[in-house]
Amino acid sequence: DAGALRDALAGALPAPLVPSAVVVLDALPLTPSGKLDQNALPSPSPAPRAGGRAPRDARERALCEVFTAVLGIPDIGADDDFFVLGGDSLTSIAVATGARERGLTISPRDVFRHRTPAALAAAAPAEPEPVEGPEAPAVTVSATDAGQAAAALQAVLAQQSLAGAAVDPALKALLDQLTAAAGAGVPQDPQAPAAPLGGLELTEEETARVAETAAGLPVTDVWPLSPLQEGMYFHATYDAGDALDVYLSQETLDLDHRLDADRLRAACRALLDRNEGLRAGFTGDGLSRPVQFVVDGAEIPLTETDLSGLPADEHHARVEELLAADRRQRFDLSAPPLCRLRLIRLPEGRDRLVVTHHLILWDGWSAWLFLEELFTLYENGGDPAGRPAPGSYRDYLAWLDGQDTAEAVDAWRGALAGFDEPTLVAPTGRDAGPVIPADFDAVLTAGTSDRLRAAARRHGLTLNTVLNAAWGLVLSAATGRRDVAFGTAVAGRPADLPNAAGIIGMFLNTVPARTAFAPDEPLLDLLRRLQTERAAVMPYEHVGLGTLQRETGHRRLFDTLFVLRSADGEDRAAALRQRHGITGVSNVDGTHFPLTLIVTPETRLRVTLAARPDLFDAEAATTVLGRFTTVLERLADLLDGPDAATVRTAAVDLLLPAERAALTAGHAAGREPVPDETVADMLAAQVARTPDDTALVFGERSLTYAELDARVNRTARLLLAAGAGPERTVALALPRSLDMVVALFAVLRTGAAYLPLDLDHPADRLRLMVEDTGPLCLLTTLAVAPTLRGETGPLAPEIALDDPDVAFELSALSGAGITDAERPAFARGTPGRLEHPAYVIYTSGSTGRPKGV
Repeated sequence: DAGALRDALAGALPAPLVPSAVVVLDALPLTPSGKLDQNALPSPSPAPRAGGRAPRDARERALCEVFTAVLGIPDIGADDDFFVLGGDSLTSIAVATGARERGLTISPRDVFRHRTPAALAAAAPAEPEPVEGPEAPAVTVSATDAGQAAAALQAVLAQQSLAGAAVDPALKALLDQLTAAAGAGVPQDPQAPAAPLGGLELTEEETARVAETAAGLPVTDVWPLSPLQEGMYFHATYDAGDALDVYLSQETLDLDHRLDADRLRAACRALLDRNEGLRAGFTGDGLSRPVQFVVDGAEIPLTETDLSGLPADEHHARVEELLAADRRQRFDLSAPPLCRLRLIRLPEGRDRLVVTHHLILWDGWSAWLFLEELFTLYENGGDPAGRPAPGSYRDYLAWLDGQDTAEAVDAWRGALAGFDEPTLVAPTGRDAGPVIPADFDAVLTAGTSDRLRAAARRHGLTLNTVLNAAWGLVLSAATGRRDVAFGTAVAGRPADLPNAAGIIGMFLNTVPARTAFAPDEPLLDLLRRLQTERAAVMPYEHVGLGTLQRETGHRRLFDTLFVLRSADGEDRAAALRQRHGITGVSNVDGTHFPLTLIVTPETRLRVTLAARPDLFDAEAATTVLGRFTTVLERLADLLDGPDAATVRTAAVDLLLPAERAALTAGHAAGREPVPDETVADMLAAQVARTPDDTALVFGERSLTYAELDARVNRTARLLLAAGAGPERTVALALPRSLDMVVALFAVLRTGAAYLPLDLDHPADRLRLMVEDTGPLCLLTTLAVAPTLRGETGPLAPEIALDDPDVAFELSALSGAGITDAERPAFARGTPGRLEHPAYVIYTSGSTGRPKGV
């Protein structure tokens, strides 16, 4: 009873030492080596508070109130841990927002670093003191001018923030005044607003905050965030400041001709007019949850850089510098549009266009839509006449709003039932913050690519199923587990949403792909089962990963991501080349996952492993990539072979050729001839050499080698009569004495294994070991035997060496050497004689139940 245990601890320990929550588990999760897997421990459920430490001052009191409002738990104390109480990454955003409303400037990252109200209150910077001075004269401007000035000032302050400079409070106050003045002059839309999505109904104060964030640009709509947008917004807020934003995507297009910058700007304006989702900004300040707001009047910045006069080597270096600098320039998510263009003039009449955007705005599929529409509008001088009206991302959010969340979560709960331990492959303690991943590429041969596709079709499988199984096998080899999971990126464009394929937006979602292996399961059965299991949850792939992780009780389910790109990439690139003179398209983006495996289904399958260099060096990453491509080749061989219908999963060799060769060579080199001789045989040989030398001393007593050997032989004959022999176990529960050493050698001489029982250990542990092993008999003493008995009597037949009857029986037995005839199953020269167990030793049990090895 977790509650009773906590109450008992509260009555016995000082308040700071009482655990905030007690979690009862059937068993502790273990690593493959049998140690406690701390990453697999479930997050504790929020526990009712019973009056934590009262806040010392107004700052602590305000943060206690914020914690209570966000978590819904009363009586939160100043020293209570946010995450122990049930907080997570998304609710940390709400804490940061609530704190700012009360005049305390903290970020979600601060909530992770300083997890209690007291620590956050101490870490939050003090409010700046008002600057004394003469009152500034009033200036009168029109609402239109105020809006333009607010937009310009917002841009200046954003640049200051990016440069790490402190924002002047006077400028911030001026921005607030200009924003308010601009809002007062904006005419009201006579049409009724669209119905709020996802229950998103803002108060007047929240609506005013959103309008203030828009910096004078008219706000036309406010939407909730999609599940993946929520995660990206969290990371963008968490990794604020100078940290790299890995969710910034940079598309580079090489053109064989010059672009007209004015026509390009006109095309951008038309593109924004037609796609309202591209005019979205994001904020959570002063709101109960993050939102995205759509504005009018935003423009995509276009910067021109002329490198046409530079020598080839110089302009190449300069281009790389520009791209790297652009990659590190973060977007202010509250300042739409979250996209910018750079037009680089190159020698020989060529141009390079760099399109940089935040992935929170649109996904990889949408990137093609964006480029195709941009260049079509460019060719038309920005005139959208004749173009079909695009769908709106709002339609997708409305579709999400109409889904049955309870049904979806229930389906995922069934799919993940029994998944006990997360699949984490990255080393711990080496995370250096957001970094650009390093890409490692491999291209399968045309033959292997064709055989994989053909085998999948022949057996009624999708290529994705085979690829998923291969990645699961690689993760199984890396973790030593047969039940693994990884993230898979799903397109997320619902079939029942009109024109879903033509909407620019973030439809992607990351969901778990679980792969449970059984070595003796036929390979085809495994693949078909995986495909069936995946199909069962496909209607529910819109559920957010955070929701699923909370359902399973794990902080993280996995730390690798699998991405299968669309199969039409080559065709789309060719169309851009033919229609618009685009000779090359490349992309740089990233994720927070340590490893991301990307498969591009070109004529020859292309595999890219994006690995964080702070966690996986080049050798480790190429090994993972090589293992995946090798497994694919072996799957192609097995599925295309004559035994495809019956071959077992265990037939898939997960070792690289070099690893297999090294293992074989090491095994061969490490084999040395082993004499057919046990430790007990070595004792007999020593007896023959020095029978009268002292062999054993205990206190005032001693035995020569001859005396020791005779006693060993008598005890061995006693055990042989009881049935001792190979693959049997004899438990030794003897105090430190001559008899203990005699008994050990006697057991070995019979070919049985001994189970040593340390009498200093608790009796319960010793009884567990005896029950678990089921020994042939228990060699002990009259004093010790009763302490090891169970409720119904002895746990194994007892032989008390100090029992007069046993002593008499031993004295009647011969002390001469044991012959092979007396132990035929353990006779010298018997094949595998030395392969039998010699002893059973139990682990400490520090990570759970003790195990015999």
